[in-house]
Amino acid sequence: MPFPATKVRLVATDMDGTLLNSQHSVSSRTLSAIASVTSNHPTVPFVICTGRAPHAAKNIPISRTDNTLAIHTGGCMIVRYDKDPAPSGRWYTILHEEFVAPTDFIWYSDFAERTGRTLIFYSGDETIAASTHGHFHWLTEHYGEPPVTIPTSQEDLRRNVLSGDLKVHKLVFMDAPDVIPTIRDELKNLETPPSTVFLITQPDCLEVLPAGVNKATALRTVCKSYNVELDGVLAFGDALNDLEMIGEVGMGVAVGNAVEAVKKVAKLVCERTNNEDAVAVVLEEVFGFGEGGAGRV
Repeated sequence: MPFPATKVRLVATDMDGTLLNSQHSVSSRTLSAIASVTSNHPTVPFVICTGRAPHAAKNIPISRTDNTLAIHTGGCMIVRYDKDPAPSGRWYTILHEEFVAPTDFIWYSDFAERTGRTLIFYSGDETIAASTHGHFHWLTEHYGEPPVTIPTSQEDLRRNVLSGDLKVHKLVFMDAPDVIPTIRDELKNLETPPSTVFLITQPDCLEVLPAGVNKATALRTVCKSYNVELDGVLAFGDALNDLEMIGEVGMGVAVGNAVEAVKKVAKLVCERTNNEDAVAVVLEEVFGFGEGGAGRV
């Protein structure tokens, strides 16, 4: 058994590349494992920790109570999934937010236009193009996100951001996998805004977030809400935006398809990938139910 069930006070998981398979769905085995944990261990919260906006989790059939917390946009949003949606249709409540400063948004937008890069940004559940050069549609095609909003006027867009009428949670450069490292290196050679950080989160994505914001910082806040220590967290991840979270929790698990940097900081590397029910396999082994040892952890 990889970890004792009695030690687990909270389960946290990334979505893309971890909880979700390549078809952007949760397998029946994984759903069954999550249901077993939440029903048999009701005091153990199940927390989604993703770089995507809240809408991405709306149709994931997990049990929701009046106090189901989640982390979105890479740590920039902490929300509560509401058991009963509001009359407006809003099904979550924002508890905490972090934003990219308007002037930092302008800096990266100028860089994108100057270098011919595609840049989109997240504002709540909406994704908006700040600079379009042919790759923004990948967000929909590769990650199942809604279509990106194309502003009719970049001048109006910038004015709305600078005035504070439009908030920016994070920025994402999108390009071919062989180009993304070039964008990273170009940014490294410039005096980027010190109040931001940038990192490659997927082969075709480089994200820009407020400095000091990541899934681990948000998870600390969530843990305080649940009165849980990080040492009691069982967390799953695969990408660089999971690195701090997997390294800081007491029971960090890298799925089989995780990048090497995440595997190095994990307490456990599961041999199974996201397409082989890695999350389910570990949950079954830890909590002692389901298929359990049907596959090696």
